Amino acid sequence: MRTHDPHKLLLAAILFGASVVAVAQADGARTKYWVGGTGNWDDAAHWSATEGGVGGAGAPRANENAVIRAGAESIITLDGRAQCNDLRVDATSAFVRIDGSERTELTIAGDWQLQGSMHWSSNGTVRLTGDGMVDTHGIPLNGRVVFDNENERTILSDLTLANNDITCRRGTVDAGTALINARSLCAEGRAVKRFNAGRSVILLNTTPDMNALRDVVRSESSVLAIGG
Repeated sequence: MRTHDPHKLLLAAILFGASVVAVAQADGARTKYWVGGTGNWDDAAHWSATEGGVGGAGAPRANENAVIRAGAESIITLDGRAQCNDLRVDATSAFVRIDGSERTELTIAGDWQLQGSMHWSSNGTVRLTGDGMVDTHGIPLNGRVVFDNENERTILSDLTLANNDITCRRGTVDAGTALINARSLCAEGRAVKRFNAGRSVILLNTTPDMNALRDVVRSESSVLAIGG
């Protein structure tokens, strides 16, 4: 009968356990928390590795989650390009405003969630990549929203663009039953893209290019209304 060295088995177990932990850490995105009230997104001093902790952790990277849960009024200014995995803004306890010029671009690879008393005043682009959900609760967004995801994105709640466009570049967008309000709905680039309108209601200020959207939008039982 074959026997096994118990010391080798123990070593193998330790190494296997270590590899499992390493994989788990690699798969789980690190989270950074906004601290210190008003400031610039790219200011390292306003991001902490723990909620309510000390700043200095650095602005979120593309594979890191960003959580903004304000305890006091906070105005956060985007400057240039910013990025994160998930973005969750919880303004249920205090007002939050996101500012930025038309030249700014925020890339969100994961979920995008907004709630509470907040204004998304940034005129820049929000580019949604990767997979995830869009749950903005109808909070008006000043800038353009670009769906540039690899696979599928789901709109869970109302999506409202104050005076800008929703652009589909690639991937699939599932609108579900959301109320979607924008200046227009656009298709851009040659990549395969689908906008599954589901049972949503889409309100546009201007008439979209229907030829460009012909192979993109799946209307199902949705409602499209165009007004000035």
